[in-house]
Amino acid sequence: MIDLKYLREEEIDEPRYVSFFEKYHGAGSFATWGKRIHWYFASGQFRLLVATIDGNYVGQSTAYKAKALVRGEEKEIWWGADFFVLEEMRGKGIGMQLQQKLHEDLPNFSSVAYAAASGFIKRKCGAREIRRVPFFFYPISCFFTLLLELALRKLTSASVRLPRLRLPSFYLKLNSLFSSSAKGLAVREIAREEVPELSDFMEACLGDEDFHIVRSKEFLKWKYVENPLISFKAFSLEREGERIGVAILSDVYEGKYLVSQARLSKLYDLIVKKDSGISEEQALKAALDYLQGKWRKAPDGIMAIRHIPYCPKIVYPRNRAFLSTMDGEELGSCYLSYIDQDMEKME
Repeated sequence: MIDLKYLREEEIDEPRYVSFFEKYHGAGSFATWGKRIHWYFASGQFRLLVATIDGNYVGQSTAYKAKALVRGEEKEIWWGADFFVLEEMRGKGIGMQLQQKLHEDLPNFSSVAYAAASGFIKRKCGAREIRRVPFFFYPISCFFTLLLELALRKLTSASVRLPRLRLPSFYLKLNSLFSSSAKGLAVREIAREEVPELSDFMEACLGDEDFHIVRSKEFLKWKYVENPLISFKAFSLEREGERIGVAILSDVYEGKYLVSQARLSKLYDLIVKKDSGISEEQALKAALDYLQGKWRKAPDGIMAIRHIPYCPKIVYPRNRAFLSTMDGEELGSCYLSYIDQDMEKME
């Protein structure tokens, strides 16, 4: 018999949970990722649901609450986060029961980053598609090796690691040849603890979107300042002393992009004032040009949800469904970025 239970924060440090967590994520993983779970609990708006069989943990699904503005109406939504079932326990309906419980208990349960099998379960539990969301990879130093590894995986189902052909910042410089820079645009780096002060600017810029997660001072403090497992560079883009854009990118880290290990940076936020006369492309290029001289090792590429004119690029998944139990019509304009849901993880 499968039993479901919401865990309290103090229970996650017990040997039973740590052993279960590391059985799935790997030996020693809790020392790092346990900090993240405590960080979630510290928000006071987090649920960790476990499934047990004969008293043993066999799967979990988690979620946290965020405030969204949906067509001008403030709504509480719950983002799905870490969801897994131990490999040897799959096929028993455990994942379905975990997801069904969260979909029933938590209003406006939503997900945009998930595995294909998880998406199938979420739809069965009542989530529906409210928008299609493409994910982009903008190469900075490496492109063809990653593309070839992806193609070989598709053709052979085997993981193949090829020697990296890295040309530091080559693709960034190539795109600079064919794009115009914004004249008079100054880039000013912002300290980590100052990010919450960007709230008013961000909200003023995002107000016309059909959907966005509210960038309140409290949210920005929690997501950026207090987040124990991310590091980043934040930039104010200014002209004649006036802020007209914000760009925040993760520091370069070694992680997995699709089927490849790569040096990556995630675009956490890119917000530009609509009447500023500069594009998101120009804003991002200004931030990246600033970073070029500061990178110890240039990234292979930037992972982003924001679309900018850039060539070459990889778009995958091209049309990921934004799934939610929210009522209403499908969304039109929508601001999502890697700081949303649990996508900011540097892994």
